[in-house]
Amino acid sequence: MPRAWANAILKLNRSQLKNRNIRKWKDVLDATSKKTTKKFKELTPTELQYIKSKIQQEAKEAKKQENTRYMGAFLLAFFLIWIIKSIF
Repeated sequence: MPRAWANAILKLNRSQLKNRNIRKWKDVLDATSKKTTKKFKELTPTELQYIKSKIQQEAKEAKKQENTRYMGAFLLAFFLIWIIKSIF
């Protein structure tokens, strides 16, 4: 790209920057930056206890699955090392 084109493009960009209306963008940003409030369903203490116990049970099951996977990976690695060592 010749040098003259680069200068022409820079001049064009500068002229476009001068013509843009910043107030429009400030209004858009002000309108979108307001905080939203979330409304949650009110629950009784028994419902809260049920949800809490359900979450705890799911966490226990996930922990068991994770431990099972780690143990399986460890045993597989140990078995592969044992086979490689016995071959050589």
